[in-house]
Amino acid sequence: MSGLIPIAYRGTTMNTRLLDAETQAELTLGERDVLLEQVEVGRVEADLRRYAAIHSRNVQHAGNDQAVRMLVADLEGIGGLRVSAPRFANGTLQNVEARLPVEGREDAEIVLVSAHLDSTAKREPGYLPVLDPAPGADDDASGIAGVLAAARAAVALEQASGGARVREIRFVLFNAEEQEQAGSRAYARALRDEVGARLVAVYQMDMIGYDPNGDGTFELHAGYSRDPDVERESLALARVVGDLAPQVSIGLDPQVYPGLATGKDNGQDFSDHASFHSEGYAACLVTEDFFPELANQGGEPNPRYHLEDDTSDVLSPAYAADIARAVAAAVWYKATRP
Repeated sequence: MSGLIPIAYRGTTMNTRLLDAETQAELTLGERDVLLEQVEVGRVEADLRRYAAIHSRNVQHAGNDQAVRMLVADLEGIGGLRVSAPRFANGTLQNVEARLPVEGREDAEIVLVSAHLDSTAKREPGYLPVLDPAPGADDDASGIAGVLAAARAAVALEQASGGARVREIRFVLFNAEEQEQAGSRAYARALRDEVGARLVAVYQMDMIGYDPNGDGTFELHAGYSRDPDVERESLALARVVGDLAPQVSIGLDPQVYPGLATGKDNGQDFSDHASFHSEGYAACLVTEDFFPELANQGGEPNPRYHLEDDTSDVLSPAYAADIARAVAAAVWYKATRP
């Protein structure tokens, strides 16, 4: 996640029904079974640890290219995906993209799930990006593991459903998020030129592993004060996660921003979802209980954020898997329901 820890506001829980006129999202029992099987703790933990084991994924470090190569190999290994690593920043950096298209439908609408692949330890005194460690376990190897889990789940759900999807799903790992979201900004601009309004949903997972008191609280950031239409559509995406979380991840406590009491979301510019808001797309950031409340009450920001000791030993793989499963459920729901 880019930026320093800001002050933000506690949102409303999803128990307060948003957009009451809409039908609550529900999965079939078969879909729930596949999600529970595919997004499991051991695999999420293994992926998180593998990417956090790279010395640094900073864009100035050789480990960044290593992460790109690993992601391409991992996504190709899932099977059934069209994997590429498009370049940006004058060809010096790469995002990683995997597409699950709707066969015979080049004009299908698109649902996108993402995380960022780079890391930084810029809060470390004297940090040298080209040399120093930046494992970025929480920020954002946890999100990387979540996207890989969502990709495996979607492919398995595709096989089980016999082709129920009406929308294409894209799994994207953005580079240079820590450089003012450079990778997602380049991608979102290109997507606007490529597909126009066919992108209907973006779910960004950024820091989903830190849950020190085990209460399962996590945050859904949909606020975009510059465009009320984009914010309204983004809140609808958040609502789907809130509806589906208790169906596949018992114990999670979703918090939605902007809260109904304040109408504010100080997290709106702090990750790659902001690049899509700027292009007029509905997007939702999914993160751990990161943003503290007013008067510094509530919120559990990871104290190792943007430091060299952002390692996996203080993270909860079960919590990360629960969040990833809820997001994967929302992505599949959005891809299959008209």
